[in-house]
Amino acid sequence: MADVTNSIDLFKNALWGEVKASRFYQLASELTQNDEARMLFLSMIDTEDGHAHDLVHQAGQATLGAKFDAAGWLKEVEANVAIVMTPEEEKTVRDGTLRDVLQMAINFENQARDNYLSLRESLTDETLRRQCLELAQQEDAHQRTLVQLMDSLAMDPEDRPGL
Repeated sequence: MADVTNSIDLFKNALWGEVKASRFYQLASELTQNDEARMLFLSMIDTEDGHAHDLVHQAGQATLGAKFDAAGWLKEVEANVAIVMTPEEEKTVRDGTLRDVLQMAINFENQARDNYLSLRESLTDETLRRQCLELAQQEDAHQRTLVQLMDSLAMDPEDRPGL
């Protein structure tokens, strides 16, 4: 039972992280003055939402369905999205520099990767373990894209590599 409880907690944590990241990218896309960053943030919203729905599907495959209503829990979190970000995080998104916002996004992506790797360790089904590893790798790719964008801030706009 402890393994099931641990898996449920890890699924909840991963779902929370995806909703939080989606909300973060929504706010960041609305507030940034950088068009390149805005386009990246907008694309990340759909990606994070997709991850959340993938997790709901995985929770059902992990035979947690009778013990954990992942779809219901996701709806509850999404309905309370205003409390997903701390006031300090929202202030950074609203008032921080683009570098501050990108650093926060990098931190979210690293946390999401770690959530997937922890969830992977709690599962015994090899298909689910592989899916968690794939999601962790996607989060790493997001992190690298964000680091590339942050590094490009020091360059003249015409010298920046395309994302």
